[in-house]
Amino acid sequence: MYFGAAGLLVVILAVGVGAMTLRGQRPAPQPSSAVRRPVATGAGPASYSDAHSSQVFDGIAVRTRDARPLTGREVFPKSAKVLLAKDAGARLTLAGAQLDADCGAAVWGIRLGDVLRAAGCTQVARAAYVDKKGGYGATVAIMNLATAEHADRVVDALRDTARAGFVIPLSKVPGYDQGFSVARGRAMGHYAVIAWVWRLDGTGDAQDEALLSILVAIEGPEAVLARAAAAQGGAEQGGASQGANQVQGGGN
Repeated sequence: MYFGAAGLLVVILAVGVGAMTLRGQRPAPQPSSAVRRPVATGAGPASYSDAHSSQVFDGIAVRTRDARPLTGREVFPKSAKVLLAKDAGARLTLAGAQLDADCGAAVWGIRLGDVLRAAGCTQVARAAYVDKKGGYGATVAIMNLATAEHADRVVDALRDTARAGFVIPLSKVPGYDQGFSVARGRAMGHYAVIAWVWRLDGTGDAQDEALLSILVAIEGPEAVLARAAAAQGGAEQGGASQGANQVQGGGN
């Protein structure tokens, strides 16, 4: 139910912001892949699920059509400093943020490092959130990859966390390695988004609706949704212009 709601949220946001277009901007040069050898071991979630990219993100399915590197201001805007998960009664406050050009610094696992290298990873943005009153911790990571197919492969690889590896949460929020936690990987165009949530006291299970609610609240980063919406708006505008030219040409 929660993941279905999340998919609907993405569609609504994409359509609502679909009129946005990137005008007067030349494509930035494509950054080079940077994946050093990650550390071999680390912590992972007790429960993990994933989803491949959907048609909503076709406009950013290839990085060459979305070549601008992510920036700290874009990924961590003021609006992302507090995230609300109403069903859980949670108010998550940004406790730390980091944007790495070396993807290997943000993950553990030799196999995952190999997968990211093959996927052309150029950036990993991580944000740590905490709700001390409610007792929740969370992290979200955005991986900048070459194509949507590569993003699909990355989120698939994370299913075998014990042998592949996982994201390293920022140390600002403790508890991710002390009990039950749940995570979800979503391919969103050429980005792989990893959301990971836990209770600070280590309790919870796979049916914990509060954790699932928080997972939905953080798994759709504003930066990725805005880029998808802008690409969609540009495609719609281009299609309308082409149609108008065809009509005009036929009249002549």
